[in-house]
Amino acid sequence: MEFIWNNDGKHIRLFFVWVMPMAIIAHEFCQLMGLASGTWDILDLTSYSIAIIIYLLTKKL
Repeated sequence: MEFIWNNDGKHIRLFFVWVMPMAIIAHEFCQLMGLASGTWDILDLTSYSIAIIIYLLTKKL
């Protein structure tokens, strides 16, 4: 995503770096509580978290 939005404004980049991943993680927890359709999976949550951490360690906003 960084490559795609590199030349655009900071707001768009922040949206894709923070809002979308947090919405995906929130959806995973909603699945756990039965508020959203789908199957709760700790491996999905772990994968999302690792991807965010790797991004934060390699890029500076």
